[in-house]
Amino acid sequence: MKKILTAAILLVILAQILSAANAEASASTPPEFVVADAYKVYYEILKAAIDEHGVAKKMPEPEEGECTDACVYEEFEYADDWELSYAELIDFGNDGLPSLLYVSSYGMYKYCYIYGYSEGKTVLYLTWLSGSPSDITAPQGLGGDNFHGFEIATDKNGVKYLSVFMHWKQLEDEYYTVKNGEWVAVLTRDYSLNGEDNWGANWYVNGNLAEKNTYDRAPETELGIVDTRETPDNPDAVYAVLAELAEKAGVVMDGN
Repeated sequence: MKKILTAAILLVILAQILSAANAEASASTPPEFVVADAYKVYYEILKAAIDEHGVAKKMPEPEEGECTDACVYEEFEYADDWELSYAELIDFGNDGLPSLLYVSSYGMYKYCYIYGYSEGKTVLYLTWLSGSPSDITAPQGLGGDNFHGFEIATDKNGVKYLSVFMHWKQLEDEYYTVKNGEWVAVLTRDYSLNGEDNWGANWYVNGNLAEKNTYDRAPETELGIVDTRETPDNPDAVYAVLAELAEKAGVVMDGN
C-alpha cells in the first residue's frame, strides 16, 4: 500500500510540473490574433518601403563567353538612391512572434532595418548601416568612419541573434535578440589598443577584461552560437515576404 501511495504522489507531482510547464509555454506564446496583427503591420511597413524606395533590379546574366574569370559581374543594377535588396521574417528569441528584417542597398552599402511588435504596437528595434558610414542609428549611438556590418547568428537551440560589428574602433561586435518583447544586447565584445604606439591590446567581454582566447570564443561559450550567416542579395525575397505577410494577415495585395 505504501508503494502505491508513493507512486500516486509522484504521478500527481509530475502532472503538476507538466501542467505548470504547459501554462508557462502557453503564456509565453502570443495569441494567434496578435501574430496576425503583427503580420498586417509588417505588410504595411514593407509595402511602404517598396513604394518609397523600390526594389533592386537584377541585371541579365552574361552570355556564355561574354564574361571571363577576370570579369566582375555586377548582379544588380542600383539606382541613384537606396533600393530594397532583401527581406526576411526572423523569430528572434524563438518566442513565436517573428520580427521583420529588410535590407536596402546602394552600391556596396547596406542598411538593415528590424521591426518588432510588442504590446499592440510596432517597434523599430534597430537600423544598422553596413559599409563605411558617417552616421549610424543604433542602440547607445555607436558609430564612426569605419567598416560596419551585420550577420544572423544561431545558437544550438535555434535562437536567432543579430550580430552587428565594427572594425578598428572600441566596439568589436554586439549580439542582439528579443526577450520579453524587447530588443536587448546579450553579448558585447570590444578591445582597446595599448600605449601611444598601439602595441598590444586589452580584450573585453561584456565590459570585463578577458583573455584573448576567452574573447575569441565568447559567442560560442556565452551564447552557444553554432552558425553565422550574411543576409544575401535577393530582391525576389522582398516580394516573397510581402506575399507571405499578406497571406498570413488576410490582406488583399494591390498590384504587388
